[in-house]
Amino acid sequence: MLMKGPDFLTSLFAVLLRFRQRNIAVCGDIREMFHQILVREEDKQSQRFLWRDEPSEAVQIWVVDVATFGATCSPSIAQYVKIKHAHQYFNSFPRAVSIIIDDHYVDDCLFSVDTVDEAVRLMQEVKAIHAAAGFELVKFQSNSMTVISLLGEADRTLCKPMKLDQQEEFDRVLGLMWIPGADIFTFQVPVDVHQIIDHATAPTKRQILRTVMKIFDPLGFLAHFVIHGKVLMQEVWRTGTGWDEPVAEHLVDQWFRWAKMPSQISEVQVPLFFFRDNDLWKFREVEIHVLTDASEEAYACVAYIRVPNDYGGRCSFLAAKTKVAPLKPLSFPRLELQAAMMGARLMQMVCSALTLNISKRILWTDSATVLAWLRSESRKYHQFVSFRVGEILSITRMDEWRHIPKKLNVADDATKWGSGPNFNPSCRWFQGPTFLNESEEHWPKESKGTLHETTEELREVVLHHSDIAEAVIDVERFSNWHRLLRTMAYVFKVASVGKKIIRDDSTYLSKDELIKAEGALLRQAQTQAYSSEIECLQKRMALVKSSSLYPLVPFLDEAGIIRVSGRTEGASLIPYSARYPIVLPKTHRVTMLIVDSYHKKFLHANGETVCNEIRQKFFIQSLRSLVWKVSRSCQLCMIRKAVPAPPLMSPLPKVRLTPFIRPFTKRRRLLRASGG
Repeated sequence: MLMKGPDFLTSLFAVLLRFRQRNIAVCGDIREMFHQILVREEDKQSQRFLWRDEPSEAVQIWVVDVATFGATCSPSIAQYVKIKHAHQYFNSFPRAVSIIIDDHYVDDCLFSVDTVDEAVRLMQEVKAIHAAAGFELVKFQSNSMTVISLLGEADRTLCKPMKLDQQEEFDRVLGLMWIPGADIFTFQVPVDVHQIIDHATAPTKRQILRTVMKIFDPLGFLAHFVIHGKVLMQEVWRTGTGWDEPVAEHLVDQWFRWAKMPSQISEVQVPLFFFRDNDLWKFREVEIHVLTDASEEAYACVAYIRVPNDYGGRCSFLAAKTKVAPLKPLSFPRLELQAAMMGARLMQMVCSALTLNISKRILWTDSATVLAWLRSESRKYHQFVSFRVGEILSITRMDEWRHIPKKLNVADDATKWGSGPNFNPSCRWFQGPTFLNESEEHWPKESKGTLHETTEELREVVLHHSDIAEAVIDVERFSNWHRLLRTMAYVFKVASVGKKIIRDDSTYLSKDELIKAEGALLRQAQTQAYSSEIECLQKRMALVKSSSLYPLVPFLDEAGIIRVSGRTEGASLIPYSARYPIVLPKTHRVTMLIVDSYHKKFLHANGETVCNEIRQKFFIQSLRSLVWKVSRSCQLCMIRKAVPAPPLMSPLPKVRLTPFIRPFTKRRRLLRASGG
């Protein structure tokens, strides 16, 4: 079984971009590249085939000795051999080896330089390196006839000249039509496509797809036209039409509107070199601009190269990318974000492909929402937005993004049909937006109304709010209420004094300081147990019915302590704390220490006495059970209530447990023996 092997191919996009960046372009082709590679003896059996010249003859088994076109492994093997061999000459011919590795696509060699001498020298070096490996470089072509003559290409038939309208000779460079004499790229519609277009009846889905896919345009010169054919193909697909069935009637008009345009493709003339009358290496500053746009049908991006000059700047088309909007509907801001992400990727591809010294990168979008997303924290948006914003900012910087008005956005020509695509070489699609020909102070400025923040696609955050009071003192460390109370009072005393030296007469605690410490401990216990109830009381809201304090009608006093309302409000002779007792949680450590202090204060009295005294100041649910629990854990109470355990009785005599013997039987025997 033949395996595919690793992919050693250089990006076609990058090869073509580098082919355009210098004014002297040269290309060649390795003749029968696959057939120059001999297959190992043990691998030849994988290329067996059966053959006979006549049906009457016996079938013969043949084996192919070399790599063949169509074999799965041939492209990988050929590229590996070419690169492996070129590395051996890196020290002697570094520039030629770089061309073989980076400026070859399969068997095509394409590169551009600044001078004729450099072009001839490099092509001869590349040819010599290939010849050492058994590869013959032929079919030389260049926009300079001097280069062709110096390379000594004697047989001009190897260049395969073809006629364009019987006037111009052109060569296909990786599928593009290049007229070396005029030094331009152009396009021509195949004859079979003309037959489909000129047919007056509705086309089938197969014919539409064939027409769209016949246009090979890796750099996107015709992207603003081809994308509308892809949109039409998507609409046909959406209707469920069969491959050989005519398209729906409502799509026929859309088809003829698009089909009349290919006849104008021959008008497209894109210069091979970015700027014909200037050498890019003379410019100190080279800028790359990418414009992005989206519509409900498609999204697109287009890249331009700009060089500043004394009059403003010059701009030239670099590349364009388009994509049909997905069948699943997306919101308009999401489509604009998709376009921005594709524009960022295009910027990365262009900058990595060109060998020019790029001084500035600028990306333009007419979506204020996208700019707001890029300026915000991406993690607070939904995954669709956050992932794409993260990718965009990983390959571009925020200060490289700018806002452009809708009317000035050239990418809008690809996403909307409008009056139809313009193939004139002087149109803005090929020349770039007009403001790039001016100095930077005349470029579009971001208006004051542009969004800096947006709630679009903002992720919903479910927040569980819970007040957690940080305790000043860990009450779990204390076993005595009075010790805890005095410790808290000293903490407040030291905190109020600060770093000042405390006098001897100020080390004693006052009544106010103890009251303050007691209030702090009570608030701490209530906050840790009734945080939601305190929040409701502070907002003067009703408690939820599930709260344990709901039937008590609680309120907050001036100190922020929860108290219970009662019917004794008018009893002025009763202390305030008895009329409105303080609520304490029954399971809190502070409550346990307070109950324990009352238990000891009243000399370990019975439970009812302790309960009565506690209720004069505090309200504790299930108070009796808590008092009983405290008394059970009191060491003194356990000693007082202790009862001596009665001793165990000794075992019964054995004679009393002997069966079948009448009582006093042994006694009578003893008496008889004694003579009684």
